Order: sequence, then C-alpha cells, then structure tokens
Amino acid sequence: MIHSSSKQDLQSMTIEILSIGNEILSGHTINTNAGVVAQALLPEGISVGRVTVLPDDKALLKQGIEEAMERSSFLITTGGLGPTGDDLTLPILESLYGLAKQKIVNPLGTAPGEFFEGKIPLVALPGVPSQMEVMLPEVLKIIQKYITEKHYVSSLYLCLMREMEVEPYLRILEKEHPGVTIGICPGRGVLSLYLHADDPNLFPPVEEKLVKRLYIHLFSRKDKQIAVGLQEWMVANGKTLATGESCTGGHLAANLTIHPGASDYFLGSIVSYSNTLKESALEVQAKTLKEHGAASKEVVIEMAAGVKKLTGADYVMTVSGIAGPTGGTADKPVGTVWAAIATPEKTYTGLIPARKNRKTIIDYSVTYLLANLWRHVAHNIEPFK
Repeated sequence: MIHSSSKQDLQSMTIEILSIGNEILSGHTINTNAGVVAQALLPEGISVGRVTVLPDDKALLKQGIEEAMERSSFLITTGGLGPTGDDLTLPILESLYGLAKQKIVNPLGTAPGEFFEGKIPLVALPGVPSQMEVMLPEVLKIIQKYITEKHYVSSLYLCLMREMEVEPYLRILEKEHPGVTIGICPGRGVLSLYLHADDPNLFPPVEEKLVKRLYIHLFSRKDKQIAVGLQEWMVANGKTLATGESCTGGHLAANLTIHPGASDYFLGSIVSYSNTLKESALEVQAKTLKEHGAASKEVVIEMAAGVKKLTGADYVMTVSGIAGPTGGTADKPVGTVWAAIATPEKTYTGLIPARKNRKTIIDYSVTYLLANLWRHVAHNIEPFK
C-alpha cells in the first residue's frame, strides 16, 4: 500500500479507475473514460489493474471508494464533480481525505480535478470525456512520482487474419523470448497484438519476427484504424480516393474523414441509399437494378464507374447489400453485401463475408473493404482474394 511519502514500483502497484455514474450502470452512457485513461497511461509504461463502476448513491459510493483504497494503490475517479444534486464524489472524498492537496486545472469546464494524498493517492476527474481527457497530462505527472519501474507495451495491428491463424506462433515466440508476453484481441476484422515486457529492449527481436511473418496483414504499429494506414499510403503516393455507398449509409466515408488530413486524398462520397439515387447520381442502369437487384456484383461495378466519372478519383470503393433485419430472400439473405474496388487498371468485386446483425454487417463491411484496398495498394494483393 502506498502512503503519502512513499514510492512503489509498478510490479506491486495497482492502479484502479473508478467510473462514477448511474448513467453508466444503466447503459445509457458507454464508459469510454476508462479506456481513454488506460490508453493514455500505456505509452508511459503504466498499466491499469482494475476498472470499477460505482453508482450515484452516497452510501454505496463511499463504500466502493473505501474498498478500492484497501485493494489498490493508486485511484483515479471520473465523474461526480459537478454542481448538480447527484454529483457526490467531491464531498465523499473530502470526508475520507480532508481537503485536496492539489487542484488540476480544467481548461474546458468549471469543475477542476482534485489530487488527494492520504492513505493512498487519488486523482478525481470530471466525467465529461473532453474535459477529462485534456487533464490527463497533469495526471501523468502526478502518477510518475509514485513509480520507480515501468511495464512497457508494444502494439501491432493486423487485418484480414483470424485469431487462430496467429495464436500458435505467438506462444512459440513467448518460449523463444522469455520476459515478453503477447496478448491478442480480435475485433471486427482487426487483430490487435500487444507485447508486454518490463524492459523495452526485449521487444525488437520479437517485433522483427512478427513483421517478417505477418507483414502483408500488418497495417499499423500505432493505430488500430485501417483508414490511417490507407491514408498514409495515399498521401505518400499522391493518389486520390472516392466512395459510393448504399447499405453502409456513409460509415465508409466517416471512417476515412474522422482522421485529420483526410482532405489531402479523399475527394468525397455518394451515399446512394435508394435505387433512384443510384440511377440519377451514379448512372446505374435501371435494367441492371431490375435484373440483378441492388445487392449485386453488377450494381457495385456500375456504382464504381459512376463515382469514378463523377469525381475523377484514382481509386474508388463501392458497397451495396442487405443489412437487415428485413429485406432478405432465399437467394439473398440478410448479410449479403457486394463491394467493388476500382483502381487505375481495373475493377475488382467481391462478396463480403456474411455477418448476423445490422450493426455488425455495416461495421465489418467497412473494415473489410478498407483492408482489401490497403493490402492492394501496399502489397499488390488482389482484392477479395
């Protein structure tokens, strides 16, 4: 247990995040703050040992904080610092610690952060994500005073690869390189590999082997969004991209434009959700739609030609399908999604592997299409193979 003047190395130090709010427990608000805090700590060699969600109830909140003080050695709370009646965090902390030792400036709001140094150190932050995030650099400075050793993490992000295709090799690497452990986290078309070690000098030989074996799947070492890797290639090679979407409803374009600098290569998108707009904006033939249906290879090919004619982009991605939950048939069940990638040389088409529910179908279709274009431009791999 840490006391006010002591230091403790990270091997025995447990950092716990206490996310406070009934809205989190009810599911009305997703607990993004815990993830943001953990991601901010990792590059500094600091890992979170536990995340706990507590309600806006005076007795339960106080009990939860007291229990966390017994099992962990550094606490970070988010939420409950505002002026409303359900903001109970600050008075409870003052009853447990006394007055705060240090205020942490909140440049975006009225509720400052508070640093308490008693039985164990505790940082209290507001729950508004933008306010909490901008205060994290000061939190890092405080935490750094309480650690003498760090735990390092190195990340690799893979696309179009299943977990069991890489899992056996990871365990071989762990045996060959004691001191390095490797975690794997699958998620809708992306595999995230996390190397853990107490000494960052242990990473390079493991990373070299992974890159050599998996390079055609390894789209980034710093960001799990495939669009970032695609953007880097497009900008570096002076190429442009445009999209035409139907069932994904603009999610493909959103995944591209959420990243700063997208305007350097991305020209725009036509969300032709209706057949009428497919015909008028992208010049898809009425005959093609009637004979093959909107969810077809023939339609995405004509959509790609229309986008290319309209924008003049070097590369074009188009997608059309049945996201459900209704609209499927025996021949074309829900989850039938066709995509096309038009390059300066030719147009490729493919049927995106089926998923079961609307959100997953949309999310996976976007990731799958981005991954196929990235592999083609980066490694000259034919899309949809």
